[in-house]
Amino acid sequence: TPFCIGKISYNHMTMTVKFCIDSGAEVTVVSVVLIKQLLGADALSDLSPIPDGLRLVSATGHELEVYGAIDLTITLNQFTHKHTCIVFESESPIFLLANDFLVDRVSYVKGRALEFPGTECQPVPVMYQKMHPKARNVDEVLIQPAHGKDYDSHGFVNVMDMVEEAARKFPKKKIMGY
Repeated sequence: TPFCIGKISYNHMTMTVKFCIDSGAEVTVVSVVLIKQLLGADALSDLSPIPDGLRLVSATGHELEVYGAIDLTITLNQFTHKHTCIVFESESPIFLLANDFLVDRVSYVKGRALEFPGTECQPVPVMYQKMHPKARNVDEVLIQPAHGKDYDSHGFVNVMDMVEEAARKFPKKKIMGY
């Protein structure tokens, strides 16, 4: 699962967040758990209503309960953008950056970084977290930090480093475009 670290802000309240990057998703969503962490117990009173008939369906085909929408300021390094996010029911703290945020603002470069064309903002590194092989979705497993030569100190692996290492070992074979 690709992710990056950044911040969300609302009315002078800011918190650091792990953003999952999903270029296959249409709308940026944030779990009600994260909104409550940012805004407190009365968080739902700050939400805007969503249009009647709007349905949010997960990648696994499940319909998700939607609470409303909220305009959050998303900060990735020096890049800052105010964006409307859909708030949905989840027991996990999830923030998913989707195409409505990524398109026309961000370049997802070889799965390694988010870049911001037309700005002088520094790229944001993209990291990867392995999921348990039996998990069908992110909510089904608590992912523990891993250890070993392929993992950083937080238990994350950069898949592109592994691909580049394989390309160096096997220079005559074509590996993912290298």
